[in-house]
Amino acid sequence: GDPVYSGRRFKRTFGFYAAQRAAVVDFDDMFFHIDLTGQPVYDERYSWCGNFHGVLPDNNVFRSPVRDVENRYYYIDHQGERKIGPFSYAGDPNSAGHSVVHDVDGNPR
Repeated sequence: GDPVYSGRRFKRTFGFYAAQRAAVVDFDDMFFHIDLTGQPVYDERYSWCGNFHGVLPDNNVFRSPVRDVENRYYYIDHQGERKIGPFSYAGDPNSAGHSVVHDVDGNPR
């Protein structure tokens, strides 16, 4: 199909989900999120990132799990600010809005 944005290409792209953000992988194999214009939403780069989901979508509260290069997981907001973490694991929420999260010692939370 035709790209929504122009001028910038990525090694891999994922769909635009909540908060009109898409996860992408650059040619250095680093993950981050872009907006509808194809511009990075924040400067940080991660070894993995999930999709944004509405925590309180009526109040514009969106979160995405990310993993840093030291294998610590966090949830960031739609501007890229870390909101909670670190965890030893944090995943995307399921359809009921629940996420699997393990604390830094590997215990489920």
